[in-house]
Amino acid sequence: MNLKKDQIWVCTEPQCQAEIQVLRSANSTCHGKFTLRCCCGKDLVPKESMEHAGNRPTASGERSGSRG
Repeated sequence: MNLKKDQIWVCTEPQCQAEIQVLRSANSTCHGKFTLRCCCGKDLVPKESMEHAGNRPTASGERSGSRG
């Protein structure tokens, strides 16, 4: 996986939702085959992937699909 500058990665754990921003791109020779993990242990995915899945915050700051 080649990290690119300004990408935002989001934790897939609904109770966590930590976000990581890439400040500097990896070298083009970096071909890591590891899954990025959050400090809670869940996978990190590109923020665009979360948005396509419909898991965006609402105006009130709650995650869509959550029940209160």
